[in-house]
Order: sequence, then structure tokens, then C-alpha cells
Amino acid sequence: HQIIFEGINNNIDPSWKEKNPDWYYIIWNKYICFQLVSKLYPEHSELFKNYNDEDRYQSIKYLILYRYGGIYVNNFYCNKPFDEVLKIFKKNIYFVQDDNNLINDDLIYTKPNHPFFKRLLIELEVYNSIDKDILNIIYNRNRDKFRLNYFPYNLFYKIRDKFRLNYFPYNLFYKIREMCSI
Repeated sequence: HQIIFEGINNNIDPSWKEKNPDWYYIIWNKYICFQLVSKLYPEHSELFKNYNDEDRYQSIKYLILYRYGGIYVNNFYCNKPFDEVLKIFKKNIYFVQDDNNLINDDLIYTKPNHPFFKRLLIELEVYNSIDKDILNIIYNRNRDKFRLNYFPYNLFYKIRDKFRLNYFPYNLFYKIREMCSI
């Protein structure tokens, strides 16, 4: 899945299509995202409508992944076919760990209807914001600690077993900006 909202940086490297030619590739624009929310998640429609574009962009990936599963990727290079990765990593949900020991949601693989995303959707509605660390919201009710798209491994570790969360090791994928600096 790739989400493209005008004015929001989202880079998908061509390597994903090149290395995974048999995978179905979907581009989600703002109009399609609004249609998805109104038809499949009407209970979140008002909240989604009231978000700014950055919050919509951040939240829609969870709605898409909950419904359809698959891979959401932004700013990562694909160095081998993803089917090869899935032969080794066989769980139902993965985030990616970076070399700073943070878990990153710029690359997520999941099967449809994973309970982590169901809980996340409940929390989005309750707290009316995507701009905070959801893991912290769920477990500590402290909304001012970290941004959602990077969260410390120790928080991830706390809930890993409850939701059967997993992470890909950082050396499996490369951020596009890291490649440019080499």
C-alpha cells in the first residue's frame, strides 16, 4: 500500500515493484481514503473528516492494514523479494526496527484484521488524535512522550506478547535517505 496526499512527503522506491512484480500494488489518494472510511468505517468518519491532512495520512494506513492486510511502506528500499522475507518471518504482523533501537511504522506487514489495529482504532476514536504515541496511550495514558511513527523498543516490548507484535531487524531494510548518504 502506498498513500499519496498532496503536500505530504511519501516516497516509495521503485525497488518494491521491481523485486515484487507479482504483488498487487495500491495507491491510495485522499479521495479514495475518504471513500474507504465512509463506506467501511462510518464510526470513524467524523473523526477522519476533522483531522488535518498529516493526521489523516498517518491514521489511514492503520484502517487500510486492518481491513486488507499487506505491506505499508514509505521511504524504504527493497533489497530482495518480499516473499523471501516472509519465508523466514512467518508471524502475522511486523514493524521494522531501526539501528537506533526504535520501532518504526514506515514499514508494516500484517495479515487482515489483526487485533492490534482494532485496538488502535478504538484509541484513535477515544483520544481524537493520531499525533501521539499510541502504545503509550494504550498502556500508560501519557500522551506527550513520543510521536507515533517511532516508538522505543522498551514500549514495544511491553505489549509485544499481548498483541503478538514482531519486528523485522534493521539490517533487512534500508531507509532511502540512509542510502543517499552513503
